[in-house]
Amino acid sequence: MNMRKGEKWVCSNPTCRCEFIVTIASAPEDGVNPRCCCGSKMKKVYAAPAFWTRQNPGNLESVDKKALSTVR
Repeated sequence: MNMRKGEKWVCSNPTCRCEFIVTIASAPEDGVNPRCCCGSKMKKVYAAPAFWTRQNPGNLESVDKKALSTVR
């Protein structure tokens, strides 16, 4: 699994729970999750998706009208 800069990884062993933050992007040679010093697999910390909303929906309508007026 690819590890990207800034990602936080945690040991899956509940008694260990060691953590690290990736400082340089890399990919393990065998393509599996990295291992902790205790031998358990490391997993990425879950980050809920961030949703965004439109600030001014009126702008979108004007863009649609411009796009439709050019298609004839």
